[in-house]
Amino acid sequence: AFTVGAKLAGGFGAAVTCTLALATISSYSSGVVDAASLQRNHLGEQASLVSSMDADMLKARLSVKGFLLSNDEKDLASYSDAATRLAAELAATRETITHPERVKMVASLSSNLEEYTHTFGEVVRVIDERNSIIDGQMGPAAARATELLTEIGRTATADGDTQVAEGA
Repeated sequence: AFTVGAKLAGGFGAAVTCTLALATISSYSSGVVDAASLQRNHLGEQASLVSSMDADMLKARLSVKGFLLSNDEKDLASYSDAATRLAAELAATRETITHPERVKMVASLSSNLEEYTHTFGEVVRVIDERNSIIDGQMGPAAARATELLTEIGRTATADGDTQVAEGA
């Protein structure tokens, strides 16, 4: 039989032991929650970065299509801005992604962007070359043809041949 003092000491010891066990479990749980929260934040940042990269890639593609349709310098500037942002985002991605499979995907994406930019540069060069040919050769030829048709129409009108004048 235990004395009252022994019973109190045993009860106090059990209460302290239970409190320490709860504190240990609580500390461990807090660590797990913190790790999960950090993981969630990291994945959220990556998802945001991927979303931004997706938007910039779409902007780049739309700018290329716009340039192909209009040959407008604004589309080239828009492409350049989007490609620059995308390259910066890829660099940031390389620093944050450590999963080997994703690292390979980012490297492939970087390579594809470089190839896309190089190929688009070649397309711009060919379009500029074509435009200079058109401006240098076709423009004067069209102006001369317009002059000749105007002259034919004027002389036909002067000769009273309205049918030829209307055709010119």
